[in-house]
Amino acid sequence: IKKLVEGSTGDPMIGALLEDISKLSKEFSSYQFAFIRREGNVVSHNLTKFATTLMVELDGTNLFQLG
Repeated sequence: IKKLVEGSTGDPMIGALLEDISKLSKEFSSYQFAFIRREGNVVSHNLTKFATTLMVELDGTNLFQLG
C-alpha cells in the first residue's frame, strides 16, 4: 500500500504492476486499499507472485498495461 501511494518502488516490474493497479482503480467510483498480512490473503499473494514471475519469464514485458 505504501509503495502504491508513494508511486516509487525501485523495482520496474513491481512498479509496472502498481501503475496498472492505479489505472484500474480509477475505473471504479469507489475503492479502498488496505494492508492485509499474507497469511490472511493467500489468494492475492499467490496471484501477485504469479504475475511477477510471468513478467520475468517474458523479459519484463508488462502484460497488463492499460494504455
